[in-house]
Amino acid sequence: MLLAALVIALAAGIGVVVNDAIKSGAAGQPAALGDSCLVGTWRDGAGSSSTTWDGHYVALRGGGGDIDHISANGTDEDTWGARAKPLYGIYQGHTLKEILHGQNILAIHVTRPGHLSVTESGWSAGSTDKFIYEGRAYPASLDRRGGKNYYAYECTRHKFKWRVKNRTVDREARISGTP
Repeated sequence: MLLAALVIALAAGIGVVVNDAIKSGAAGQPAALGDSCLVGTWRDGAGSSSTTWDGHYVALRGGGGDIDHISANGTDEDTWGARAKPLYGIYQGHTLKEILHGQNILAIHVTRPGHLSVTESGWSAGSTDKFIYEGRAYPASLDRRGGKNYYAYECTRHKFKWRVKNRTVDREARISGTP
């Protein structure tokens, strides 16, 4: 009788573990993202970035309109299509404009609550980047592979914020709960 109760309790415990693994996508799936709030399709809002122009650091603001498809396995397909907006900065008193088109693939993983590691796989073939300065266009190259960065983040049902050193660097709005 005691043995039967022990077997039933053990089976129930295994059932809970297996059920939790299936819910999290752990069974036979790539490493999970770590926060189901992030899963879905997001429209990027304005953010901040930087570039080196003529050997000088230039802070850029703006952008937005690109679409992020974030899957439960941590893959973020970031598509800069026709609705994506340019980034703007100032260099020597003149506007520097950056225009991106294409797709950038990222791997996102929650390292601890409220913190992400982001590994950039790089821009797909056919993606383009160009700068406009003083009315002239300058083609630029995009890395086909990128590096790893760390961010703090906040995620709610409707909003997703990327943060660096207590400063919001990007805001996104949920379009859909599915990637």
